[in-house]
Order: sequence, then structure tokens, then C-alpha cells
Amino acid sequence: MSNMQITHDRTVAIKLALSDFLDPGQVNEAVRLWQDKYSSQPTFSVQYFARECCQLFGVESQRTQLIKSLVRELYMQKVGTEGKEKVVMPAGPDAGMATQVFQLLFLALVNSVDTITARQLIAFVEQGLPRSGLDRNTLQTVQRWIKQESPRMGIALPLPIMVNIINRAYVCLCEYLGPIKADQILHDAVSRVAQTAQGQKFHPQQLL
Repeated sequence: MSNMQITHDRTVAIKLALSDFLDPGQVNEAVRLWQDKYSSQPTFSVQYFARECCQLFGVESQRTQLIKSLVRELYMQKVGTEGKEKVVMPAGPDAGMATQVFQLLFLALVNSVDTITARQLIAFVEQGLPRSGLDRNTLQTVQRWIKQESPRMGIALPLPIMVNIINRAYVCLCEYLGPIKADQILHDAVSRVAQTAQGQKFHPQQLL
């Protein structure tokens, strides 16, 4: 899929997310703002885009709902885009290191919340795995690890799959804890993992 098509799909997602909060003219202005300042940023940065939109258009009281709508639509667009592309397994030493960092980051997110929220997060992520495009054996291995039935995966995963899982975990945190709290949890988890030996070789920011 071309970068032009991906940009178009994200623009559509932004318009859908904002349509319940802004009038058509404001939506178009917000899309231009997103394209100019935020389109190249990771998913969790939408809170900054949302804050600027709320200040610009006077809808501060709906900020939390607006962020959730943005995160949900952008996530669904991302899932749709990756579903149309062939999943390619990475090669080389970086693949294993990236997967180790991914495991550390995911566990950091799970361990940052209470037991009930952690169970909801795990279930939400696990439910999305069958649509990831992984082969059956790899899928089952990841599912067992996600559900904490296995202490480690022992396999390397494609980077888009790992990014997808972290994004899905973030979406779940937004739903249950609110986007501001979710952003803080993600930021803290990334910071902690970045200080590990693995994180110094493969920065967890690359998984966002």
C-alpha cells in the first residue's frame, strides 16, 4: 500500500473521529492541523492534537471523548492497513532484541494497572490477535504468552505486529482509565524499558 493511500486512509479516520464533535468546516481545519503537525507522530500523541483542537474550537468539555474517538478510529485504520499487507518475519539480531523489548514493554503496561484492568487489557489484546495475519503456530505461541500461560515467547515477531499489540493495549487503557492516564502509563513504561540493557539496544519508542 502506498504512502499516499495510507495518508488518505488516516485522513478519513480523523474526519470520522471528529465528525461528532465539530462542524464540517472545523473538521477540515482540524485535518489540516493534523497533517501539518501530528501525522508523523505515534498514536499516543493524538492527545496533544486533541488538546489543540479543543482549544481551537472551544470543545474542551468533550476532550476525553474526542481523544477516545481519535484513538479508536486511527487504530482501526491501522489494523485495516496492516491486514492488506503481507506479514514478513524480521531477520538478523535486531529481530530478537526487538521482540525482547516488546515483551518488556507489554509486561510493563500490564503491571502498571490493577488486576482487573490488567485482565481486561490482556483479553482485549488477545481477542485481536486472530486478525494479525500470523501463521497458526506463531499465533498460538503469542496467545499463550499474552495470556501469561508461558513465561516467554521464544520467537521473533514482525515489527508491525508488535506495534499493533502495543497500540491495542493503549486503546484498552484509554477506554478503562481515560486517555490522559493511559498516556502517562505508556510514557512511564517506555521510559523504564528504555533504561534496560535491551532497551538501550532497541529503543521501545520504535514500538509505538
